Amino acid sequence: MNSLKNLVFAENKKGQITIFIILAILIVAAIIMVFFLYENNGLTIKPGSSDVPQDFLSSCLNENLEKGVDLVFENSGYIVLPENTKNYNGRNIPYLCYTSEYRLKCIVAEPVLVEHLSDELHSYMKSEVAGCLNLFKEESTSKGYQVNVVNNGFSVSLVPDKVKVNIDGKITLNKAEEQRSFDNFESYVNSPLYEIAVIVHKIIEQEAKYCNSDYVALMRANHWVDITKDQTGDDEKIYTVKDTKSGKSLQFAMRNCVLPTPS
Repeated sequence: MNSLKNLVFAENKKGQITIFIILAILIVAAIIMVFFLYENNGLTIKPGSSDVPQDFLSSCLNENLEKGVDLVFENSGYIVLPENTKNYNGRNIPYLCYTSEYRLKCIVAEPVLVEHLSDELHSYMKSEVAGCLNLFKEESTSKGYQVNVVNNGFSVSLVPDKVKVNIDGKITLNKAEEQRSFDNFESYVNSPLYEIAVIVHKIIEQEAKYCNSDYVALMRANHWVDITKDQTGDDEKIYTVKDTKSGKSLQFAMRNCVLPTPS
């Protein structure tokens, strides 16, 4: 009886080994066929990520876009600081609402703040977008591609949780009688810039209308934000609007409805 069981087990084992050998032969044959067809231009192989414009441009643009967004936070809404600033704790903080007169309401520096921030980043990214497109063309040419790049311009937009760059353009790659075309490229970085800008705009809007803002109510309605207001010795104000999730903050100055010092 034991001899019969051993015989059956041995036969089953032989069968399993035979199946594995057949599968291995089929896999090797399939690999050889793929390489054969590729070498004879009979099969199109998807290019590596470095050969795909979207992947290359996203990597190139994101690094520069992050730098631009950081500058906007650092300079309180500007790539380059404007002339009208207030020195506060060793930093020059731009006035986003200002009047030189006593008792008067301030004039808003950037009435549509989100649009202003988009314009600032657009100016910053002009040379960066052109540079990334040229770099892709150079690297693709060095790999044997014939490259045609059409750049119809680009836009920068602030949306919830992101800052996005959209390039209106087309890239055509030719190699070994094969042509591929790509168009409309998008890149983005995660950022709370849009949300912070909306809160800053509301503060400025209230200040310009009422000579003050209910920033405590804004914090109650937006639990992610922390707002502080420092009424300086000369009766001007420094607001700091901070995203508590990322730690990013935007600080700005205001000279509004200032009362003259009693004589």
